[in-house]
Amino acid sequence: MLELCKGLRKQTNILKQQSEDLHSETIPKQWRKYVVANITATAWIIDLVKRVEQLKRLSESKDFGQSGLWFGGLCFPEAYLTATRQYIAQNNSWSLEDVVLKFEIGLSEEQLASNDQGFILTGFTMQGADYAADQQRFKMTEKISVDLPAVNFKWVHIDQFKKEQNQDQI
Repeated sequence: MLELCKGLRKQTNILKQQSEDLHSETIPKQWRKYVVANITATAWIIDLVKRVEQLKRLSESKDFGQSGLWFGGLCFPEAYLTATRQYIAQNNSWSLEDVVLKFEIGLSEEQLASNDQGFILTGFTMQGADYAADQQRFKMTEKISVDLPAVNFKWVHIDQFKKEQNQDQI
């Protein structure tokens, strides 16, 4: 497209259609490799750039995103979640059946920095409720959606999880 605009490439029917789509803020059909919301081409390009930047950071990271990543920016977030589960189970010599997910929110910077069994994820939003950090609870709100603070997806052994559940009930 850039070469077409600079006069270095002749226009084809495909390029003509792409330029018309972009001019009308429609995502060209050839670019739709994965399902996206009904957004403008500009928003789609901005989203794609953020995803590629995250992939670049992940490829250079030694902790596979354990120190933080945008979960919604992954093309296959369920595959990442499965991989993190396998990673923790293997590192601790636990069976996959003995590993459960614990969702932690409202952790301090120190708690997030000392995270060894979990994966810090950002970019979550909630509809119809808000997280009150000072009270460490969710509350109803009139807002349509609210951004959540960083969360920790922490894989723990089922025995530890049951023990913590029993302590919370006391």
